[in-house]
Amino acid sequence: MWCAVHVKDGDEIKTESIVKALLPEELDARCIQLTRRRRKKYGGQWRTVQEKLLPGYLFIVTDQPEAVSA
Repeated sequence: MWCAVHVKDGDEIKTESIVKALLPEELDARCIQLTRRRRKKYGGQWRTVQEKLLPGYLFIVTDQPEAVSA
């Protein structure tokens, strides 16, 4: 099960560290950001870039969603 958390765009990393610190260890929850890799062409050169798939959102993956939302 996962829980979505809406945060200010650009503050995902800061908020992720705060959420990780607040979640108890026995809860066994992971906090993730969805990203994708794709090829983009810059100045005639193809490069692989990593982008946020859903900017402004964090996802908490856990087996106990009731404990996370409390």
